[in-house]
Amino acid sequence: MRPTCAWLHVVDGDITIEGGFTLSVGQALCASASSVAGELSLRTNTSAHFVDEPVIQHSPFVFESETSLASAIADLKAGHFGQVDSVE
Repeated sequence: MRPTCAWLHVVDGDITIEGGFTLSVGQALCASASSVAGELSLRTNTSAHFVDEPVIQHSPFVFESETSLASAIADLKAGHFGQVDSVE
């Protein structure tokens, strides 16, 4: 069973999380759920938008489905992402 997570990605303004931690534009946070119910309180200085879409994450990849993720991993293993030349 995959853990339940909520991703917060700041695209405008700031988000202050309960306890005084602040996220600014370009920053993100992944909040993982435990088996115990709880709340996460947020405050923002701009409007917020909730996106209720599936997110599948593995290593650096984030996709909307297992199929898309598997395709990206296959492309990576096949060398379709190119290469990075070494710097001397």
